[in-house]
Amino acid sequence: MILFILYEFVASTQKGASGGNISNYLLIDKLRHHKKIGIIAPNIPIALVKELESKGIFVITEHLKFKPPFGGFKTRQWFKNTIDNLICNTPTIISELEIVVTSNGTCDLTEKLRKNQTQQYILCRAFEDFLDHNAHYPLKEKIRRIFKKIYTAKKISKAYQTADRIVTNSEFMKGFIQNYYPEANISVLYPPIDVPLKKLKPTPSKPRIGIINPSTRKGEGIFLLLAKHHPDVDFIYFSQHQKNYPLENVKFAGWFSDRDKLFTQIDILIAPSVWSEPFGRVSVEAIRSGVPVLVSNIGGLPETVDQMFVVSEHSIQCWNKKLNWLITYPTEVEAAWSHSVMRSMKFEQKEHDEKALSIFS
Repeated sequence: MILFILYEFVASTQKGASGGNISNYLLIDKLRHHKKIGIIAPNIPIALVKELESKGIFVITEHLKFKPPFGGFKTRQWFKNTIDNLICNTPTIISELEIVVTSNGTCDLTEKLRKNQTQQYILCRAFEDFLDHNAHYPLKEKIRRIFKKIYTAKKISKAYQTADRIVTNSEFMKGFIQNYYPEANISVLYPPIDVPLKKLKPTPSKPRIGIINPSTRKGEGIFLLLAKHHPDVDFIYFSQHQKNYPLENVKFAGWFSDRDKLFTQIDILIAPSVWSEPFGRVSVEAIRSGVPVLVSNIGGLPETVDQMFVVSEHSIQCWNKKLNWLITYPTEVEAAWSHSVMRSMKFEQKEHDEKALSIFS
């Protein structure tokens, strides 16, 4: 059995599901055909539990109603009690257990399971376990991380040092983790992104320029500056919440889980992040949907597109220059898009599944 111990687990189709949620769901759905799978996670919806159990997946969940400021601590205590009192005291589970897979927030809770000679894997697709890393967090999150560092930093470090394998989602993240743990056995498993491939959309002289979930760390400032520099161009943002931007050419388009519907509303996508995004799922989705995309030269974003779509410096001058290039040189844009499409092949479901089976065999 491969036992996944996750802080949250939702269906890949659920509204607002993060890239990590989607990747976990698709990974487990693939592995279940080859291994017995178990999942421990709080607050899994009843309908999803039934779906998982119908596929032969063993599920332990509970609806937790813990609230701040101690909700996180109580949730971790629930994990600890479940592992110590249920998993460790169930011989049939222990005897079948081959690999324990933890993630951000749970990697330091499985010390007792290591004594049973199980392999310990950590899924690291973000920075939550690296408590001194500055990822442009809001003040509330910074305070939470300070307390977490006091109580769990040593245990988290030990978990990473002793893990049999760390699985991450980009070459950037692999290098980042190696800076902390040079001896770690790290595998890159790119997220599966099987968006049907479409032809490149011609870029009009006044393109509709889009951004997804704008925020300070996702480059909201650059988005607004570009809109200010191009008042005759529509700048469209997709979000679950409307914001009060003071520019008439900045339009709110709501939120669409259906990427095909989303990308029909724009001609260019920008991802001007100022923080090191571990990966760039949305840029791959845009490329495969026939939409050219400009990304910051930071984190895992440059791995997802041709270098011509990477903005070398985070300044309004550089972003303006690249945007003008997109509009003015269609032949060069098409070549860069074609190269990006070729790069996207390594993110297809087939490539993911083959790599996943080799990692978890």
